[in-house]
Amino acid sequence: MRIPQFLTCATVAIAFGCSSDAGGPVALPVALAPLAPFASDTLLVVSSEDTSESLAVLALDTATGEVGLLPDSPASLGVTVGDAETLAADPARRRVFFGSNKGDGIAVVDLDGAGRPVPVTGSPFASESTGVSVIQAAPTGDLIYVGYHATNLLSRYSVSAGGSLTLEQSITTDTNGHVETMLLVDDVLYVGFESSSRIVGYRLDGTGAFAAGPQVVADVLTNARPDYLRRIGDKLYCSLAADGSVDAFAIEADGSLTRLAGAPYAYPGIGAFELIAVQPGGARIAVGAETPSAAIGVYLVNPDGSLAPAGEPLILHERKGGPEGMAFSADGRFLFVCDHVGIGLYVLELSGDLLEFSPTPRYRLPGRQIDILRLDLPAIP
Repeated sequence: MRIPQFLTCATVAIAFGCSSDAGGPVALPVALAPLAPFASDTLLVVSSEDTSESLAVLALDTATGEVGLLPDSPASLGVTVGDAETLAADPARRRVFFGSNKGDGIAVVDLDGAGRPVPVTGSPFASESTGVSVIQAAPTGDLIYVGYHATNLLSRYSVSAGGSLTLEQSITTDTNGHVETMLLVDDVLYVGFESSSRIVGYRLDGTGAFAAGPQVVADVLTNARPDYLRRIGDKLYCSLAADGSVDAFAIEADGSLTRLAGAPYAYPGIGAFELIAVQPGGARIAVGAETPSAAIGVYLVNPDGSLAPAGEPLILHERKGGPEGMAFSADGRFLFVCDHVGIGLYVLELSGDLLEFSPTPRYRLPGRQIDILRLDLPAIP
């Protein structure tokens, strides 16, 4: 069984609506168009705040970039919205983890053959501390790592075959809380701390547990808050909030980090970054800016890992704030951008090295969109 046919902007439910790039409402039909199968197993999972229906699952037409709401979406999962990066996934099990930045819950849902989010038994699960700020899933699907807004804890949970969570281990860091970002690279968990503007790498043992003895293998200071960590091969990239640049490091064999020559790399015309997304294949990095306007810029990735702005950023709208979560399509052609000032989900398309609005440039969903995942799911017979 395949995922149901996407719905175009003109056929999204009246309750959700959508808007054209010019800002005017698009005429909507009285009822939903019928669903029909199409040959794609790619979904977008979007989290939103300021709404009880905080998780939506969308089908993606990989040929056109159009998306459509799947059955029973958006859904309430029993936790308040997750902040940026509180979405994580296990594609092999069609499973999504969803954290709350305003409570102490972690929801776990499995996606059925129609793309419906089905909470696993016992979900949502209590987290070790309130204010989950980031979740990182291990590629094996049996572990997740969790950081928090207000405590200096890092937690490791095991994930059963049925999806239930069990707290296995936690460590206390030497910072004063607020984990902003995480990235697992082999046996090192890199963590960005807002409170200290540091990126710290913690060694894991062969079971995925925080190693005994000396745990810290990397500790670098950034000149602004490290916001998102991403990887291309043996290079680590980090968007710097309120700085308009991307820091970059070589990942050494022992897990330590060496800053690349010329880093951090500024982007002219952008005042503050929020997020960063790597194009599949690693040829480009997209960055989302909040000031002076909501905009998306593209860096070219040079062979040595250094970055060069590709040109002028694409202005989404003139208000400050906006881009909060981004995901490329698997072929790197489309970029999907969550806009948390309430405009919805943008669909952008690469033209050469620069981004432009796609024919259906944005969709409206309830609330304010915060985070997005692309899931390339195993086919269902």
